[in-house]
Amino acid sequence: LTLLLPDEEEEREKQDSLSFAMFKKDVALVGRFSAAFPYVAFISLLFHLMMVLMTATDSLEAAFATTVIGLTEGEYGVIVSGAGGGILVGSFVNAWLIHHLSLLRLMSIGAVITSLGYLLFSFSNMFASAFVGCFTLSFALAFLNAGFLTFYQNSVPVHLIGRMSSMLTFIESLLVLFFTVCFGWLAEMFSIRLLVVIGACSMTLLAIVFGGVNFQAVRAQFYLNRERKEKNSASKPL
Repeated sequence: LTLLLPDEEEEREKQDSLSFAMFKKDVALVGRFSAAFPYVAFISLLFHLMMVLMTATDSLEAAFATTVIGLTEGEYGVIVSGAGGGILVGSFVNAWLIHHLSLLRLMSIGAVITSLGYLLFSFSNMFASAFVGCFTLSFALAFLNAGFLTFYQNSVPVHLIGRMSSMLTFIESLLVLFFTVCFGWLAEMFSIRLLVVIGACSMTLLAIVFGGVNFQAVRAQFYLNRERKEKNSASKPL
């Protein structure tokens, strides 16, 4: 299907070859933008940290479900299918809620409910609670991902979207590698449930910070809009 799309670029710009100098230039541009807009950078950092913890915790999911909870391969397959269904249902609900909630609230709700789903899954001892936990976290991921991506595209200039996304993804990949190895090593030393619980609790703390920061931003925007309305009404002639 993508091959059938029309090519709207009449003249392709000459792109610089990949080099260390270009990497330093991109780092400097991203650094200046982050210093000028710390709120956008902080929200992006929190989101990617949550993704890191999710990936590291998910690396233990199969072992946790089969050895700790004691699920059969068939039951684990049902849980994975339920997670896919949660994403599908969450996408439909998100398409409706996005017209009624702000992006910041959408992200906050998604982050908190996702972390609660991980908590429920980490403390599960039977199939039913594990299924509900996986369905819940997958359901809420639709809000978190859609809210953040829309917020990111609205907040970052077009010429910096690719650079900043590449830089954050690069850092996220390094952290995913580090935390996945650490989780696997610590699971051998201690227990799989302990590491899954630690990952879920860490995500919950990040979600609380994420929601708190977004709540402050929403409240500040509310008072700013109200102040503007009061000034406009006061300036109108009687």
